[in-house]
Amino acid sequence: MSITKKGSFPEWYQSVIFDAKLIDNASVKGCYIIRPQAVAIWNNIKNELNKRIEEMGVEEYIFPLLIPQSFLEREKDHIEGFAPEVAVVTHAGGSSLKEPLVIRPTSETIIHSLFSKWINSWRDLPLKVNQWANVVRWEKRPRAFLRSTEFWWQEGHTAHATEEEARNEVLQSIMMYEDVIQNRLAIPTIRGKKPDHERFAGAEETHTLEGCMGDGKALQMATSHLLGVGFCEQFSIHYRTKENILMRPSLTSWGATTRLLGALIMVHGDDKGIVVPPAISPVTCVSILLKGEDDLVEIEMKNKIALWNKKTEKNFLLDTSYEHSIGERIYHWEKRGIPFQFLFGKKEMDNGIITIKIRDNGEKITTTEENIVEILEKLCDEQQKRLYQRALNHQKSFLYATDSFNDIMKMEDEKFFIISWCGCKEIIKKIKEPGWTIRCFIDENKHKEMISDIINMPCAGCKEKIGKATLVARAY
Repeated sequence: MSITKKGSFPEWYQSVIFDAKLIDNASVKGCYIIRPQAVAIWNNIKNELNKRIEEMGVEEYIFPLLIPQSFLEREKDHIEGFAPEVAVVTHAGGSSLKEPLVIRPTSETIIHSLFSKWINSWRDLPLKVNQWANVVRWEKRPRAFLRSTEFWWQEGHTAHATEEEARNEVLQSIMMYEDVIQNRLAIPTIRGKKPDHERFAGAEETHTLEGCMGDGKALQMATSHLLGVGFCEQFSIHYRTKENILMRPSLTSWGATTRLLGALIMVHGDDKGIVVPPAISPVTCVSILLKGEDDLVEIEMKNKIALWNKKTEKNFLLDTSYEHSIGERIYHWEKRGIPFQFLFGKKEMDNGIITIKIRDNGEKITTTEENIVEILEKLCDEQQKRLYQRALNHQKSFLYATDSFNDIMKMEDEKFFIISWCGCKEIIKKIKEPGWTIRCFIDENKHKEMISDIINMPCAGCKEKIGKATLVARAY
């Protein structure tokens, strides 16, 4: 690949996702066709999330794509937050609609209108729903997987008898995402709470997971929101307690999107292409026959692969595209990020030896065929840990704790600044001018070591109050 990751990162990113055939442009600006390998990776992420969502007692629903515009208008803060991104249907069936319909940018309003129908008694709580869906937000500067006009996601919505229960749901959700992103996608995260001006529209609190991408910019990878009782008033959601007292439930919503595919590419990808951690790779290993003149070798290898697929939870493929050179075939799978390649021919088959090429570090090892299942299990675990540690070291290289606001203003290179901030508004406007954003108040219990230099420091903005450890970065 002539375009390098350290050269022009945006060009590298575009080149990688198209070379790996993850995506293609659609006929509508900002919309993309997600191709089979990206769909397969997304489905693996989806399966990992679904396991945990089901363990949380959340049931899956499917809600309508179209929402009456009046539903959004009931919640003033919500509609103001989404107004610039909303797509509206005004004509259908050959005539103007009596009421315009919004193509969902998110589903709070339509789901809460049904909560008002489904929730009547304390016996109906908690009510926990989840859906996997596509949404539309009209992006001015779309970028594949990161900010597309149409994207796919999971959105959970819950109602609870008390605020304490709702808060527990919010924290459980954000930790559920953290588990998948760190342990399956091998991407370290910084957990925190959004300041007021960055909260989800209509929410009382927004919790976030921020990741450091390959170029040092931040990416919001998942969020969980405490909505409280605000939406209940607008949608007449009430329940009667055991004592027959009319109360409003406390609501939450939480979600993760195909943006995680973008994070995966930007964090782990290299100059050869994408790198997919074994834990979520649709294909664990591609077996490449070095020669194709002996049909018996190919038949024997097909039988072995069928056995390996049966004995393990891995997915083995056989590459018999002999019309291409061995170099072309190796590179074909490298740029698609497949964790391992088996290289062998008749000689190797006769001797029971297999050479394994490891995607993330390019190393080759030779092992006996009888040990292949155990060896591959070990290699998967090692590669998973290596990718995470490499990404963590990368994140640490961008961390920069400072008690000076001027450090941020004069810094041109990407950094993950950790400052002390009390929430004063003066700093918000100043930071935006050179393109920085306040990402979150860092979770002090989760990241004690990271924020140790900032604890109990005066605010970097006003210098008067003691601030909270805050993450500042340029972001996607």
